[in-house]
Amino acid sequence: HLIESAGVRASQVVRNLLGIARKDKYEFLPIDLNETIVNALSLVQHEIVERNINVHTDLDPGIPMITASKDHLQGVWINLILNAIDALQDENGKVWISTRFLGSEFRVTVVDNGRGIPPDKLHKVFEPFYTTKVPGRGTGLGLSVSLRTIKQHGGTVSVESHPGQGTKFTVALPKNNLTE
Repeated sequence: HLIESAGVRASQVVRNLLGIARKDKYEFLPIDLNETIVNALSLVQHEIVERNINVHTDLDPGIPMITASKDHLQGVWINLILNAIDALQDENGKVWISTRFLGSEFRVTVVDNGRGIPPDKLHKVFEPFYTTKVPGRGTGLGLSVSLRTIKQHGGTVSVESHPGQGTKFTVALPKNNLTE
């Protein structure tokens, strides 16, 4: 089982490096944002079960379709979810994921009740190769690649964190992407 999870992580690192080295082809199609989150969760299900983590989803059932690159967005959600899981320290680890459509934008939030990010390190989290994880756990590529993906979609990523209380990532994607 350890070999499997090491293999999954290794393939993500390679994919992230390739993503940085060459601009991946973005295929923008009308997609269901909630479905990309459900798919991302199913891909990291073994980590969730293995670590006995409570994941709460609050996915807006009336959310419209968005024109986006499904695989790229799923990669962002996987990264944010795995980061949230890695930040959890004890058996009370929780992750909350929500989607909303607020008139002019789509909003996805991923919140954890983990160790949080110190204020002096918060501004660095999107820099390539910067990581707050223990050695051997993170490459420092996930958030920089995720940020680039969201920018390709015309969106933004913001982060709020309180040491000892957790972290909240908010992804905002513009409505002008909306399919009629």
